[in-house]
Amino acid sequence: MQNGTLNIRRWLAAIVLLLLVPILLFSTLWLRQTLSSLTTLDRSLGGLAAISSLEPALRQAALGTSVMPVPQELNLATEIPLRPDLRAQIADNYQSLITVHAISSAMTEARTIARLVGRAVDLSGAVSLDNGELPDLVSDTLLTVILESSSMLLAGERVAVKDEINLWDRMAITVQGGQFKVAADQVARISKEFFPKKDMTSVHRLQDLAQRYRAANGDYQKAGSQLLRSALEAGRGHQVIVAPVRAEFLALARASLDLWRGAIDHLQDDLQQSRATKRLAVLTASTSSALVIVFALGMALFLSRKLETKTAKEFNDISLTDPLTGLLNRRGLMRMLLELGSEKDDATAGLLHLDLRRFRAINTRHGEDIGDVVLRTVAQLLSELTQDDDVVVRAGGAEFIIFRRHLTHPSALETLAERIVQSLSNEHAIGSHSIQLDTCIGLSLSQKGSGIGEQLLTDASLALKDAKLKGASNICLFAPHIRLNFERHNEIAKDLRKALEQGHIVPWYQPQICARTGQIVGAEALVRWVGADGSVRPPAAFLPIAEEAGYMDAIDKVVREVAMAKAAKLMKLSHIPFHIGLNVSATVLSEPDCVKMLLEETLAAGLKPQQVSIEILEAVMLDAFDAKPILDNVAALADLGFFIELDDFGTGHASIASLRDLKVDRVKIDRSFVDGVDHDTELQTFTRALIQLARSLGISVLAEGIETEAERIWLTENGCDILQGYFFAKPLPREEITEMVTRQPFALPAEDLARRPSVELRVL
Repeated sequence: MQNGTLNIRRWLAAIVLLLLVPILLFSTLWLRQTLSSLTTLDRSLGGLAAISSLEPALRQAALGTSVMPVPQELNLATEIPLRPDLRAQIADNYQSLITVHAISSAMTEARTIARLVGRAVDLSGAVSLDNGELPDLVSDTLLTVILESSSMLLAGERVAVKDEINLWDRMAITVQGGQFKVAADQVARISKEFFPKKDMTSVHRLQDLAQRYRAANGDYQKAGSQLLRSALEAGRGHQVIVAPVRAEFLALARASLDLWRGAIDHLQDDLQQSRATKRLAVLTASTSSALVIVFALGMALFLSRKLETKTAKEFNDISLTDPLTGLLNRRGLMRMLLELGSEKDDATAGLLHLDLRRFRAINTRHGEDIGDVVLRTVAQLLSELTQDDDVVVRAGGAEFIIFRRHLTHPSALETLAERIVQSLSNEHAIGSHSIQLDTCIGLSLSQKGSGIGEQLLTDASLALKDAKLKGASNICLFAPHIRLNFERHNEIAKDLRKALEQGHIVPWYQPQICARTGQIVGAEALVRWVGADGSVRPPAAFLPIAEEAGYMDAIDKVVREVAMAKAAKLMKLSHIPFHIGLNVSATVLSEPDCVKMLLEETLAAGLKPQQVSIEILEAVMLDAFDAKPILDNVAALADLGFFIELDDFGTGHASIASLRDLKVDRVKIDRSFVDGVDHDTELQTFTRALIQLARSLGISVLAEGIETEAERIWLTENGCDILQGYFFAKPLPREEITEMVTRQPFALPAEDLARRPSVELRVL
């Protein structure tokens, strides 16, 4: 009996130790997490100090003088997490910065240093939500303004000393001016709309500096517009008006650097405040940990007596946890909600349901191992952004849920959602890859006194679906009308499936007119839902629902096949070359078998690749993480002879090299460059420059959205090859497009055509 009692005591001692260890570990992790946040703030402050130390060299390079001596070496604090090779690279960049004479070269080196340091310390993730726009201004955009404005001035000065000016001289000034305007306007917009609104001294100073910058930017842009017009009209260098740009440059550079300095000062104040808060949290955490240990010693003996019950519960908990992230899974959340559902609580609870967009593309391009790391990274990020008593759940796939039992204010949940969207949009280093994420989020709130139950999760899921319909990075709070909309969307989705089966999803055709002859030389295929009663639904009325229901691939395939078959018949009616324009989505273009599929469909319709225009958005030209497979497929389609057409040209800032490398045959001038071009002189300058840029590279130009005769005349006279818009015709069903191609109502009479000169590029 005594031996049995001794064994029981030994087991009891072991149980006490086993129970105490997790509690001690929890306390240690709690303290460690708080200290880690403090370390992150210290790193960010060190990174800001390093970026700030660039100021003497920047002012010396941009203004020719500095009130502070220029250090010969950049002081990089050891706590900044940089690999040795990156530290060496930054040192080399700084030596180039203080030795080069060209402003553009100096600004390029400074921007590279600021970007590397900003990313290394995750400056964007460390600052508060109100200041989320400032890190990018400090490490990139403001330096880009000085770089591009100096390059614009240099381009003008180089041309001004030439005897004769050629097209490439004009293009150099036009392209440089456009790059400057994008950066300068972005700073002006952010400084006006998104600067912090707190009542602080640094904020008032920042707003005053922003107002000075906008004034200097306005003066420089007026001078730049004068330079651009004179370059387009001049035949010799001395006719190019450079003096106003030269006169305004120093004022713009000084205002940009002052705003840059002010943004750094405000960010340092913001981080110091956060650091003080975190230090208080460390003290609180240390005290709490000691109390937890004392409490744990008292509780361990009591808990050991319930060993059997606890063991059974732990085994059950395994089935309630996600093995990849260590978070609670959906089953665990459902059990929690069911347990809470029986409790009455006057407090408001909130639930946040998010889904990572384009996660399938990450798995496809980088592999499932990288996809798993992304999910673990997101889980860690969500845990860092939430409160200690929040419950973070991986619901499956790329979906996560955050449950907050007690909300101090309903807007707190929306604030958390906005922070998550912003944090995910930053670049994340995953292995050797740099990946940006975006998400849609649905929110739901419990009604006071109604308890908490499964309905809270259902409402959040419906809100998430509604957010997805509205596009990327969208946040939606559940309201009763969302459930009604969801039920209505379900009915529309059912009807849409029947419409697909019964052939009611069809392409309509908007004619494309030759600017010189007035002949219809092609048509763009645009999807419509034509009901049995003859009613017509535009794409916006059903495509978002189709995408949510997974019907987009079927719709795209139907439109392509029917449109190409119709084009084959129209070619027999038209004695001139005829193109059918197909809008091919980025999803289709990213598929590995895209090229083979499009070629087989084209040949099956009786067409040649040269008779099919593949329309792609200019946005795919940007260096996005999932753009490469799209660009590879577009290049392969071009090699096969497909007519490659770049849509919305002028809105995505595609480079000249990309236009050349992708073998683009035609660009579509966006409607924003067409509306009012006949009387808006500033718009004429940019639209004419876009047309000249394309045609100088041997690329045809199509203008869409033409609605007036005056717009048609101006675009024709200034070099557009093809015209499209409501002025000629809205999208037409197959019978009407057949009649129009046969009748050719816009074709010029033979005698007028003979008198009309060919449209050539006008070099002004």
